[in-house]
Amino acid sequence: MLCTEKCRGDHTHGDIDDAGSMHPFEGIGSGYAGPIAERVFSAFFRAMRIHGQTLFRAVGEKGLYPGQARCLWIVHRNAGIAQRELADRLHVARPTITVMLQKMEKAGLIMRRVDEDDQRLTRIYLTDEGMAVRARLEKALGEFVSNGIGRMSERDQLEFERLLNLLCENLSSNSTGTEVHEHK
Repeated sequence: MLCTEKCRGDHTHGDIDDAGSMHPFEGIGSGYAGPIAERVFSAFFRAMRIHGQTLFRAVGEKGLYPGQARCLWIVHRNAGIAQRELADRLHVARPTITVMLQKMEKAGLIMRRVDEDDQRLTRIYLTDEGMAVRARLEKALGEFVSNGIGRMSERDQLEFERLLNLLCENLSSNSTGTEVHEHK
């Protein structure tokens, strides 16, 4: 449940989300890392869910899905990117990117051109409409970041960044079978 007071972390919110449902990972951390880690996990999960819902709403208002929004962003920064490189950057299979690009091309957001030097490559470019949608999306995402992280003090932002980087490092290390770091 979202705290209605400025949360100082000196109380628990339980495992009920703001819709009144039980947290899907209730009790997951209690046998592993302890109650504090479980509360942190619960807060992190709640933040990810709210982040996803808010982002989906912002992107959806522009008539896109989150994957298409990322695609616009990547193509904007890498005009003429090869279709297979775009699939790799989006971490999707090549048939998936083909379907996504067909829909975006039909919507007038991108255009595909065969590479003049290597006929095996298809290069992707934004159309004027794609650039306009991307600009509107950038504004919406800027507001999203400003309303969330931008409301934190600079010190809290830097600490949050440090902790997220540490989490990523720990998760990456753990998934590769190497030692997990603990920083206090």
